[in-house]
Amino acid sequence: MLWIGYGIHGTDDPPSIGNAVSHGCVRLLNQQVEELFEMVPIGTAVNIIGQVFTGRVLIPGQATGTDVRAVQEILRILGYYRGEPDGVYGPGTADAVRRFQADNNLPPDAIVGPATYDALLDAFDQERGNVAP
Repeated sequence: MLWIGYGIHGTDDPPSIGNAVSHGCVRLLNQQVEELFEMVPIGTAVNIIGQVFTGRVLIPGQATGTDVRAVQEILRILGYYRGEPDGVYGPGTADAVRRFQADNNLPPDAIVGPATYDALLDAFDQERGNVAP
């Protein structure tokens, strides 16, 4: 069966609510879904607004690609990365990420996930003078 669209559904894992774990669906508490079901006809169009992390988590020694290169470029502009951006998440990148994380009150684990991406983009915006929300 081909699935087209996204669902608004309950979950048996309430701590997962609010996380990007179901490929775009909206998770609610089961009781909330039952209440919504009574109020909204099936097929009603729903507009999702806001931002959600859709990138991949970068792990030292495992990640390569343009997303790694973009992180390296931002870290270089911010003064953390001294190498040439090459898209390979090696020891130099991991060290730069750890120092950035420590300076920004994040766990210095060298893993680039949602919190580190957000902090990097905020710092990059500030570096460029773009402080608009």
